[in-house]
Amino acid sequence: MRRVIGIDVHRTFGEVVFWEDGKLRHAGRVDTTRTALEGFGKDPAGQ
Repeated sequence: MRRVIGIDVHRTFGEVVFWEDGKLRHAGRVDTTRTALEGFGKDPAGQ
């Protein structure tokens, strides 16, 4: 299984998408605070 994660980064948030098994999936927004990004990186589901 191959997964690619893309984040369009803005000043206060990032839009997150996953490409996995040939399908593109929008994962929503994540705040660009240090705490929010660390939580996003630790979450196995990526959300």
